[in-house]
Amino acid sequence: MTVALGVGYGTLQYWLVGNSFLVLLTLATTFCIYLGLEGCAEPAHPPETGA
Repeated sequence: MTVALGVGYGTLQYWLVGNSFLVLLTLATTFCIYLGLEGCAEPAHPPETGA
C-alpha cells in the first residue's frame, strides 16, 4: 500500500513538473510571437552599440 502511494505521489509530482514546463514553454512561445519571431530566431547577444 505504501509503495503504491509513493509511486502515485511520484507520478503526480512528475506530471506537475512536466506540465509546468509545458506551461512555461507555451508562455515563452507566446511572448516570442508577441515580440516578433525575427527577434526570437536570432541568438541572444548583447547590443553592439557603444554605451
